[in-house]
Amino acid sequence: MHHFIVAVQLLRDEHTYQHHQAEESNIQARKRIKVYNDIDNKLKKLLISHSSGMLTNVHLAIKCGRAVKTNYIVL
Repeated sequence: MHHFIVAVQLLRDEHTYQHHQAEESNIQARKRIKVYNDIDNKLKKLLISHSSGMLTNVHLAIKCGRAVKTNYIVL
């Protein structure tokens, strides 16, 4: 009987752990989606500024790189 009680407790603990992991995963996914949406909005604004002549091609490239936080590589 003791082994049965221990097994039930282990299953309950595993269920709690898996539930916590699933909740944590959802929160991280929502944060990631917000970050990507923010980057998309910045890029759209930059494209509009470029289309209206407010940004040159070079300035657009530099600002897009900054918006997506790329690192420059010297070849």
